[in-house]
Amino acid sequence: MAISIKIRELILLQLEEGHTQAEVSENLGVSQSTVSGIYNNFKERGHIRPLKPTGRKSIYSEDELQVLSSIIDENPDLILVEYASKLAQLLNKPVMSRSAIHRMIAKVGITRKKKSKYAQERETEENKKKRLLRSGG
Repeated sequence: MAISIKIRELILLQLEEGHTQAEVSENLGVSQSTVSGIYNNFKERGHIRPLKPTGRKSIYSEDELQVLSSIIDENPDLILVEYASKLAQLLNKPVMSRSAIHRMIAKVGITRKKKSKYAQERETEENKKKRLLRSGG
């Protein structure tokens, strides 16, 4: 969780007043390692702004996420490979991997649930025969 600038300022203020890191930690409800890290970063860089986030930038844009979301709304029963193919066609881009499509779906906030057959759909003649064969009857 990111620590607000206000809390960062309070940490430095209390440390300057002579409080120990443990006291500041307890007073403000943050860990002692957070207090230590903010203080050390202030000494090294001269400011208390949080560091820039690390990591690779997203390979897909907000527009691509919206297109995928609309594809899913229109075709909720497709599999990941089919979503990748449709997205590539609409965006005129190379097909993304299944894992990339899966991450995009997660980023959009859509959960995928397997469809289950209702009891009456399970009771087809073919399924009854399969159960009889499995049970030895």
